[in-house]
Amino acid sequence: MRSAKKRAAELGVSLTRVFEDALRGLFAPPRRKAERFRFAPLVKHGAAAPGVDFSDRDSLYEWMERLE
Repeated sequence: MRSAKKRAAELGVSLTRVFEDALRGLFAPPRRKAERFRFAPLVKHGAAAPGVDFSDRDSLYEWMERLE
């Protein structure tokens, strides 16, 4: 009971609220474990557009701006 009162004071809530939250957690349905996300990068094969130098960031940005 002391622990519950201390927890209520720490959280700034009523003792009733602490017990209600504890009971909700006790009777809540079990959480399912989330499936692990797998990243599949999109890979396109082909030649670069003429005039695009991927090793030069500024020329790449200039080329992209011309597309707009």
